[in-house]
Amino acid sequence: MLSFQTTRCKLSSVLCCSFSAAMLRYSGRYNDDMAFLNRRVWPQVERVAFCHDSVSCRKYPTSLPFPVERRGTEHLGQRYDELSTGNRDDIHELELATVDYKCVPAKDRSRQ
Repeated sequence: MLSFQTTRCKLSSVLCCSFSAAMLRYSGRYNDDMAFLNRRVWPQVERVAFCHDSVSCRKYPTSLPFPVERRGTEHLGQRYDELSTGNRDDIHELELATVDYKCVPAKDRSRQ
């Protein structure tokens, strides 16, 4: 899964408007946060963001392998229900992903 942080800058300069104005078309529906990041933030930071990705680190020009081994289908931003069970759709997506051993820490590449 992808995790990124960008160089220091004000969010409003990345969005070209205030955060409140940028969020007007988004509600609290499922995956609206990802839609917001993909549509409004990522296009503005994709060339300067520092990314760690354990699945597709070669897909994004500023990506690097994730620094620690992922255990099973655990990932940053993982969602759980009230019984601490991971979201099945997210888990299924990771189960289908082909492991790119260039995207895992060097010590874990021996598992190829």
